[in-house]
Amino acid sequence: MAHRQQIIRSVSIATYFVLSFAILYWFAGDSYFCSRSSLHTTGILSLECAIWDVFVCVAASWIAPKLMKFRIALPLLAAAIAYAGLASMPFWIYRGYGHFLLEGTWADVGCFFAEGYGLAFIFVAAPALGLLTLLHCIVWLRTGSTQPHTLVE
Repeated sequence: MAHRQQIIRSVSIATYFVLSFAILYWFAGDSYFCSRSSLHTTGILSLECAIWDVFVCVAASWIAPKLMKFRIALPLLAAAIAYAGLASMPFWIYRGYGHFLLEGTWADVGCFFAEGYGLAFIFVAAPALGLLTLLHCIVWLRTGSTQPHTLVE
C-alpha cells in the first residue's frame, strides 16, 4: 500500500469518526438517559460505528477486484450492509427487561437505545451513518489499487 493511500485512508477513517460523533451527539443531545456521560458514551458508540464502517469498507475493497462489473454498485451495497448492522444494534444490545449488554461497564451505550430512542436510532441516526459509510466507501475504493488483492502482499 502506498504512503499516500495510507494517509488518505487514515484521514477518511478519522473523518468518519468525527462526523459520526457529531451525528450521535446531536441525536442524543437532549436525551435524559445520556445526559450524565454524553461525551464518553458518544465517543464509545462512535468508535464502534467507525470499526464497523472500516470492516465494511475493507470487505468491499477486498471484493472489488473480483466483481469489476459491479464496482459502481459496491459502495451502495457496503452502505446497505453498514446500515443493516447499525440499525440492528438496538436489538442485539438489548438483554431484556430494560437492561442492556455491557450495562454498568465503560462500554455502556444503552442510553442511546433507552425508551423510544432505540426506534428513533433506526430511522434517524442509522441512515445518516449509512450515508457516511457510502461516502467513506467511495473514497476507500477510489484510493484502492487496481491490482487484485492477495492474502500475502
